[in-house]
Amino acid sequence: QGGGRLAKLLLDAVPVNDGHWHDLQLELRDVRTPQDTRYVATVRLDFGLFQGTVIVGSELHGLKVKHLHVGGVLGAREVQSGMKGCIQGVRLGDTPPGSPLPKPTRSVQVQAGCSLGDPCDSAPCPAHSRCEDDWERPSCQCEPGYYGKACVDACQLNPCENEAVCHRKPSSSHGYACNCGDNHFGQYCQHRVDQQCPRGWWGSPTCGPCHCDAGKGFDPDCNKTSGHCQCKEFHYRPRGSEACLPCDCYPTGSFLRACGPDSGQCQCRPGVIGRQCNACDNPFAEVTQSGCEVIYDGCPRTLTAGIWWPRTKFNLPAAVPCPKGSMGAAIRHCDVERGWLEPDLFNCTSPPFVELNTALESLERNETELSTIEAKKLAHQLRDVAEGTARLYGNDLQIADRVLHRLLGFERRQSGFGLTATQDAHFNENLVRGCSALLGAGSAGLWRSLGGAVGGVAGLVEQLEEYSRTLAHNMKLTYLNPVAIVAPNIVMNLDRLDNHTHMRRRFPRYHSSLFRGQPLWDPHTHVLLPPTALLPPRHTVPPTVVPAPAGGLANETAEVSVPRRPVSPPEQPITVVILLIYRSLGAALPGKYHTDRRGIRLPKHPVMNSPVVSVSVFAGQSDVPAALDTPLLLDFRLLQTANRSKPLCVQWNHSSPVEAGGCWTVRDCSVLYRNTTHVRCQCSRLGTFGVLMDSSQREQLEGDLETLAVVTYSSVSVSLLALLLTVCVLSCLRGLKSNTRSIHCNMAAAIFLSELVFLLGINQTEQQFLCTVIAILLHYF
Repeated sequence: QGGGRLAKLLLDAVPVNDGHWHDLQLELRDVRTPQDTRYVATVRLDFGLFQGTVIVGSELHGLKVKHLHVGGVLGAREVQSGMKGCIQGVRLGDTPPGSPLPKPTRSVQVQAGCSLGDPCDSAPCPAHSRCEDDWERPSCQCEPGYYGKACVDACQLNPCENEAVCHRKPSSSHGYACNCGDNHFGQYCQHRVDQQCPRGWWGSPTCGPCHCDAGKGFDPDCNKTSGHCQCKEFHYRPRGSEACLPCDCYPTGSFLRACGPDSGQCQCRPGVIGRQCNACDNPFAEVTQSGCEVIYDGCPRTLTAGIWWPRTKFNLPAAVPCPKGSMGAAIRHCDVERGWLEPDLFNCTSPPFVELNTALESLERNETELSTIEAKKLAHQLRDVAEGTARLYGNDLQIADRVLHRLLGFERRQSGFGLTATQDAHFNENLVRGCSALLGAGSAGLWRSLGGAVGGVAGLVEQLEEYSRTLAHNMKLTYLNPVAIVAPNIVMNLDRLDNHTHMRRRFPRYHSSLFRGQPLWDPHTHVLLPPTALLPPRHTVPPTVVPAPAGGLANETAEVSVPRRPVSPPEQPITVVILLIYRSLGAALPGKYHTDRRGIRLPKHPVMNSPVVSVSVFAGQSDVPAALDTPLLLDFRLLQTANRSKPLCVQWNHSSPVEAGGCWTVRDCSVLYRNTTHVRCQCSRLGTFGVLMDSSQREQLEGDLETLAVVTYSSVSVSLLALLLTVCVLSCLRGLKSNTRSIHCNMAAAIFLSELVFLLGINQTEQQFLCTVIAILLHYF
């Protein structure tokens, strides 16, 4: 009983008359709204690989299932829209397994069993064809090279043009081929050429070379008429790309080896997804010749991170060789709830790093003595290996970390002309560019996984800083030139100052000749040093004390002025400013933070959102102490502006007693100014600095905050003037004694004071005590 309307749903993505069993599930659920209750029917085929939904209506509310018709709709005398096929395992219930139903009470045109005759037994298909059973209906498929209902030989139809000869070729895509003469080409010999150029040449009447780079996936033989290069067979060229890429269609999940010329999309089988047709939408399904097949006792065979992972039982790991081009074993775990977890490729090693490790082990076993000549070779090899490896693995970083630990440790023990930089003009550049390739944004997660092995990324940064100070200490003695190296991820600058001013100096000095010809990836991040930070530390000399003459008392001494000898004027001390700017170091350093300043709260989702700047100064004969009398200023350009808020200026503490291995602290730094793209920090110490921000979406840094500030100040100022005028006018009307005048006057005064407090405290969020007072006053008024 209920509505007599039929609800129809068509699933045409996959045929079910293929002679195989298919699982079909029908789920009926209610969707409640404030107005009424509607019922939605969802049909799932093959365990959810294909599904559809249709709205049944609201007439079923309160009704119960009395009869269940399976296979068709029972009419007065016959079955309407009946199914012709086999049905088994009908279950009903509110859970996926359901309960098995008893034998049907009524059956119309139903036979026991599922045995049908093969329609191909009668040989209904012509010669040169094969017969396929499409559920009681034969289907004839012609062999390659035969076409039509009668499967006629294509060469009998003469598809070739210009008197070309047709012959059968089963290995070709059409099953035949046309033998063209010397003056024609093409599949059907339909194109005519005035002069046939040899392969790799084009033009008419004169032939010229094609200039197609086969190394980039292009066919060496270009278009004979235009000379345009074209991709090799089974390759595609993405839009805007200068190279052709292989299709790499997964044979099991695709119909053809060819793919789309622009997108590279292969032609997938039903239910198979991915550009290469090598994945299923269901994480527990595996690609097969018939589409996606669900695996119930483990994780399916799948391709991830360039590795084919075998079918694996639940709660067991799978170990396979590392991706092509690397060595070692990769591990991946199969979880019963989530399926395949992320693969662990940390133990993989690139072949160039294997050679570097061989040289390193020779040094560690004392088979080779580390000298300036070996250091020069090692730095050059490290740069070549790091820059030449497209993808770094965890073991690569471990090897590079050990190399740099030994190399920089050796250099820090040298002095004078024993430094390798005095004997090799490219040593510093090789060192910086090698470290830059290792500290790219793509290797940040690997550095964090590396943890405290050898020294980790924090130890590497500390060693680079100490090596830079070693160079500064020996700059005057060895006549080393100032250093200015801009690598893709690191800027190293040792700037020598010969004259001092009483004004702040900005570093790096990108406008100087040191940086000429080097591309700058961030010309906006600077350090402004006060004059006192550029002067050598003062040393007090006690007065000279000489014993009294013999005629005096035994327990008395006297200060005797010693005549000064004429001395030559002292050499002018030099000052060297040492700067290291890291582009993406913040993501590689450990996420450890310590709020050692009262009233400062860490963001809920902290993220480093600026380059990391390390600054130190060498003046006279020693390093300038870290604590400064006058604070320095740092201008940072933010790495990302969307969904970033609450900036905090932080300093990296290498030897924190709170966190082993170092952490970010906020004690000696504060935010001086910020806008949508920049933050200015003020710090009272030299060291390593950055900007920590919240990555939540509570504050959208979109638009121009300066424009918002102008609108806020102008509108609130106009409101204050109007309120002040209202208070003055109402106060002058004292002759009008009424409660209404008093209420309006007090209300205008309260609003005036609240807006004035808001205007004065809008930018006082960094001062915790003052911010608390302003909040109390705003609540009071």
